[in-house]
Amino acid sequence: MRKHLLALIVMALAIVSCNKTETIRPDNQSGIVSDLPATITTYVAEYYPDATIASAQKSSDASYLVTLSTSELLTFDNNGKHVDQGVHHYDQGHADGDHGCGGFPVDSLPASITDYIAVNYVGYTIRHASLDTLCQFGAVTEVILSMDSLGHVKLIFDETDAFVAQADRMLYADIPAIVADGITAAYPDYIARSMAELFTLVDNSLQYKVFLHLDSIHLSVVMAEDGAVICESLVAAHGGGHHGGGGHHGGGGHHGGGGDHGGGGHHGGGDHHGGIPVDSLSTTITDYIALNYAGYTIRFAKAETLCQFGEVTEVTITMEGVLPVELIFGEADACLATEGHMPYADVPAEIAAAVADSYAGYTVRNNAELFTLADGSLQYKVYLEMNHTHLAVVFDAAASVVCEN
Repeated sequence: MRKHLLALIVMALAIVSCNKTETIRPDNQSGIVSDLPATITTYVAEYYPDATIASAQKSSDASYLVTLSTSELLTFDNNGKHVDQGVHHYDQGHADGDHGCGGFPVDSLPASITDYIAVNYVGYTIRHASLDTLCQFGAVTEVILSMDSLGHVKLIFDETDAFVAQADRMLYADIPAIVADGITAAYPDYIARSMAELFTLVDNSLQYKVFLHLDSIHLSVVMAEDGAVICESLVAAHGGGHHGGGGHHGGGGHHGGGGDHGGGGHHGGGDHHGGIPVDSLSTTITDYIALNYAGYTIRFAKAETLCQFGEVTEVTITMEGVLPVELIFGEADACLATEGHMPYADVPAEIAAAVADSYAGYTVRNNAELFTLADGSLQYKVYLEMNHTHLAVVFDAAASVVCEN
């Protein structure tokens, strides 16, 4: 009996040893995500263009478990070939603490959200909650649920905590022909990524988000069931498993922030969330662009209200081989500033210190915005939240508050 017990102990130790894994995180100097095989990072860029690699584990058999910023867990063999997907990975103790990637403790979700889930998704467990910005909905709360062996469910709630949609991944090849035709017509030179996303709205209407790229320009585009463009957003490109992007400090380039940014009508399309047809822009605006941005094409435009400028027209222009430029024009159609998206981590230390001092207790979103004004001065917009109160605060270069809303 004693011999059998000893043998069992040895076997157990051997199993533990064989299943040992090495965690690879972006900040782990002994094994960083950029060391992953190119086949893995290429696969993530193609099938998960809206995600980054948060961490990875390499098993003793040389296989890889890759966790994305969306909490999805992918498995690759020792050659970097994808072998499994679709599950979500959740840290234990997800009820509190800092969960990164826009995540926050699930026990801080408001009763309006948890009550909705309890009534409409009986038996499901809330696994993850995060903040994001989607061009068709604005600032949202995304909640991921799971139940036993069933697949995960992602729900979208707006700023009032009202349910707006359920989101599910799908292959681009499976989107309806009318939607694919609409994409081809509106974006004839763009290449579509293999993965798309389906939104089922509260009224049971459908929307399709597709990911397109042309040279250095990367777009996420939301399409209606009839093949019309609802909105489009500039997104950062993947690079070595991370979202990257060049600077947008008064010129070309576009920093990659979390989520979607921008939106609006496309090439004379309808009025989608402030979008306006580009052919309705005033000659003052088009002449300014022709003179100062020769060779650029006006991609889309929208009406917006910015607390430091008031009512404005935002125009995004592109040129082949160059990252997009966003221009802001005032009510008199004079150019007021260029706008760029940037990670909050890249704002100057003085701005970050002012945020911490003046808005203690607020949670800061991962993305910020940089405005380069006509006189060359800079302004920074940061996004804050506390108890589901949302603020957008603009600072000048001296770290003084310009305005908030």
